Amino acid sequence: MGLFYTPKRERKEMSDITDEELEQQRPADDAPESEWKKYAQTWEKRAKANAKASHGVTADELEALRAKAQKADELEDAARTDLEKAQARADAAEAKIAERDKADAARELANEVAKAKSEGRSTPISASILRGSTREELEAHADEILALLPDKPKAATAGTGGDRGDDIEGEEADAKDIAANVRL
Repeated sequence: MGLFYTPKRERKEMSDITDEELEQQRPADDAPESEWKKYAQTWEKRAKANAKASHGVTADELEALRAKAQKADELEDAARTDLEKAQARADAAEAKIAERDKADAARELANEVAKAKSEGRSTPISASILRGSTREELEAHADEILALLPDKPKAATAGTGGDRGDDIEGEEADAKDIAANVRL
């Protein structure tokens, strides 16, 4: 039991004590509990000394560093979660902008096709009724619609008005006479 009671100048560092030397200090099986506690404390001191020698820190310092590392990991995870949320919002906003730009481009293309197809025609076509996603599809649909729409009739000229009934010459006609001459 020299380790516990040796003067400071004769003591060895815990990391310098070999397993054999420590085993020699082992109390007898029937030794009092206090001897066994001292022996256990010796092993504990050796373990802490070995930890400090191998890591450059004591076991308590190592435990404190582990707690700090865990806290830093938790904060990093929380920050990453916030970053991921912000990234998701940015992605959603970009998708909405792209969708709106696509709709604007499609509307502009439909307006161009409608204007081009209506040019020189008496009956214009509205871009809002055109369907298709490409210029070719829009033009084909516009052609189908225009084929169904008649051109504006030509203005009537003298003698081309059809059967208009008998002319009233110089006489004054009353409503009954006019009604009698109307053919249905």
